[in-house]
Amino acid sequence: MTLLGYRLDGKPFHPIGFVHLTLFWRAEADSLPDREVAARLRAIDGEVVAQVQNRPADGGYPTTAWRKGEVVRDLYSFWLDENFPPGHYTLEVSVRRGDTGEPVLDDADREWVPLLEIAVQSEG
Repeated sequence: MTLLGYRLDGKPFHPIGFVHLTLFWRAEADSLPDREVAARLRAIDGEVVAQVQNRPADGGYPTTAWRKGEVVRDLYSFWLDENFPPGHYTLEVSVRRGDTGEPVLDDADREWVPLLEIAVQSEG
């Protein structure tokens, strides 16, 4: 599976509300191995402040059912409550084995792939 792109929805980035991340995957073969996707927000100091993990399409369309060349839309959401600390965060994704949760990436040196940085602002 290849990550084709992503879209981030949430306006503005203040600490109350959902931030939605949409990933777009392309199947490189029929009946891929079972995979999960993890997405997380990591603070500048390295602390992981939010993480979600699931099989694609909220578990409803596993990679084992994908067909070569198919593009799959995959949504992940983060809840930022009133206590979420303002600051700069990196949004990262990881592909994992469905049976063990271990990372599976083409680049053996990295477990997480950074997508973009976001700034969460205080409400004031």
